[in-house]
Amino acid sequence: MTDLPALACEVCGSPAAGVFSSSLGAISFAYCAACNAVGAEPYGLTVGYVATCCDDTPDAVAEWLSDVVAATAERAGKTVAEFWADVKAEAAKPMETT
Repeated sequence: MTDLPALACEVCGSPAAGVFSSSLGAISFAYCAACNAVGAEPYGLTVGYVATCCDDTPDAVAEWLSDVVAATAERAGKTVAEFWADVKAEAAKPMETT
């Protein structure tokens, strides 16, 4: 049997406790216990999700998503203001077509 590498948390890079379902949709990620406990999500995914499905202001998201944004920004070492600046920048990019 092949030894698999240890899982790393996809939010902060720490050793992961396991793979869990994301609160943002039908997708799973590896989370450490601390990120899982506060509901943090991978930063880039969260920025892209909010830029795509929501408006680019904090008033446009539900309270539960505001909590996810705050936890995600904190675990990524960013402020909530920096998160929203990243959402605005992402939303301004043209959509890619395939």
